[in-house]
Amino acid sequence: MGPDEEELDRRPIAQIARAYADGARTDPAGARATAVAALVDLVKREPAAADAPAALRMLGRFLGVPEEAARAPAVWRDLASRLPDGPTRAAAAGAWVRALCDLERWEEGRAAAREAEPWAGPDAGRVPFGQVVATAEIRSKLKPGREPPPLEAKALDGRTLSIRALRGRVVLVEFGTTANPDWAAEFPHRLAVHQAARERGFEVLSVSLDGDPARLRDWLADRKVPWPTACDGKGPDGPAPRAWAVTGTCSFLLDRKGVVRHADLRGRAALEKAVEALLAEPPPPRKDNGEK
Repeated sequence: MGPDEEELDRRPIAQIARAYADGARTDPAGARATAVAALVDLVKREPAAADAPAALRMLGRFLGVPEEAARAPAVWRDLASRLPDGPTRAAAAGAWVRALCDLERWEEGRAAAREAEPWAGPDAGRVPFGQVVATAEIRSKLKPGREPPPLEAKALDGRTLSIRALRGRVVLVEFGTTANPDWAAEFPHRLAVHQAARERGFEVLSVSLDGDPARLRDWLADRKVPWPTACDGKGPDGPAPRAWAVTGTCSFLLDRKGVVRHADLRGRAALEKAVEALLAEPPPPRKDNGEK
């Protein structure tokens, strides 16, 4: 081992990592708790040290395991509150907010975002913590088994597209842009499944993130896409993508009740299998007023 390697090996963060590796062989939970305490102490003592970012990353890995999720927000909040202003404090504050989002404790997350915002410093490119919470809350509703937020958009042909209006049918909601080859690559698969299952209750609701609706119209016509596609030219800043916190190509398959059942299915076989399974499920009962 050369002098530089010996120096690296003596760094506190390396010593913490070695101690954890040794202790985890017999007592993983105890070793993890000891490592968390040591990392917190290291960052508090030397928040501006070169090792601080690495120490925060390691701390995040330890606190990110399911066994530590419940206490992670308190650890991050205590650490952030004790640090001087600077990048290390900002990073710890952000980790606090995200830890609450991971637990879906939204009211606490919003309160934490308000408290932590002054700790974040003047970074102009940073996403405000309140927006982090809002985005995470929306995306939590897009997980399989949950009902997504309302979605309405104006199609290129002038029609209003709405997932509410399609309740009772199996619906693939897709977002994409012609600049992304993955979006174009899925069209043949979706066209085949749509053609085979449309009469039995399968629909596609497409929202384009392109900035040029006229160009998109030609692009869709060349590919003979039969379902309506929305595009307002605003990209991810349009109301429909913002309603679902979408920034790029993605898709969600909804069942007849309007519940998300799958996300980002790729290829014809996977889509066809999922659609057929959902079409075999009974439709939701009609309400007294006739609304599904």
